[in-house]
Amino acid sequence: MRFLKRGACISGTGSAVPSNVVTNEDLAKSCPTDATWVEEVLGIKSRRHLHPSETLLDLCISSAKASLLNSNMTIDNIDTIIVATSTPDYLNPSMASLLHGALDARSTTAAFDIQAVCSGFLYGLGVAAKLLDDDVSNVLLVGADQFSKITDFTNRNSVFFGDGAGAAVISRSSNPLSFIAVDLYTNSQNWEGFHTPRLESKFVMTGKLVKEKAVTVLPDAIKKLALDLGFGVDEITAIFPHQPSKPVLDALELALNLKPGVLKRNLEFRGNTAGATVPLLLDESRETTPIPNGSLIGFAAVGSGWTWGAALTYWIEDVANDQ
Repeated sequence: MRFLKRGACISGTGSAVPSNVVTNEDLAKSCPTDATWVEEVLGIKSRRHLHPSETLLDLCISSAKASLLNSNMTIDNIDTIIVATSTPDYLNPSMASLLHGALDARSTTAAFDIQAVCSGFLYGLGVAAKLLDDDVSNVLLVGADQFSKITDFTNRNSVFFGDGAGAAVISRSSNPLSFIAVDLYTNSQNWEGFHTPRLESKFVMTGKLVKEKAVTVLPDAIKKLALDLGFGVDEITAIFPHQPSKPVLDALELALNLKPGVLKRNLEFRGNTAGATVPLLLDESRETTPIPNGSLIGFAAVGSGWTWGAALTYWIEDVANDQ
């Protein structure tokens, strides 16, 4: 499915991670893994996990407030709140509803969750862009996950995941360059390769299947979307992908023939933050390497199910003048 919205852009971003740093050495105390192998092969040195006194909602609030500040808006400018998560604080109500209350949003501001695991932010981006019309000017989109709550720390797969939240304000723009295009896919074959059996269970992962899926579908999704829109992959200034592992990112970089630095990474000190990954990476990357105004940027992610997607947009910095 393709979502294509002209006159739409990302007007601001924000992110939040827990203060609790968990190193490979910490995890090696309880699971059969080698700290050096995790760093050298998977590319992960450490990740953040929520402290028992923290909640995922805390991270959602912090990242949302940062994105509003970055977009020069207040919560009163937001018409819809979407949270993409597969690990909410409660079965119900939705995280978006809780965030709505915490931010004191207007009662006319709709709020709902999306569950597509690691590709949830891209699913939310497509929906958010399509919601923009004469009555909807700005959508607050948050990707957030706390995989530490569904991790078996006696299993070697515990080294992959970290907790975090990333937020973006999706806005209407009169800039003639502005657009958001998102391609979304689903194929449930071999879905058992990554799943959580029950609400109270720990995730089950077959790493080989995750890698095979990611290195197969993500390059094709990015190439197809760029080609259909009339772009060459070499025109993309920066790509912010899901962060499964260093081998997956290396393979994606090679398959797309990207110049060094185009494919952004934060795996080293964040691990895989699931639905938070793409917006968290986007916000943290902007802090170190600002995106030039008018740059074509891309996103890509694959999640259990299997769900995956790719997105393209121009980075527009003058949207605040449209509001």
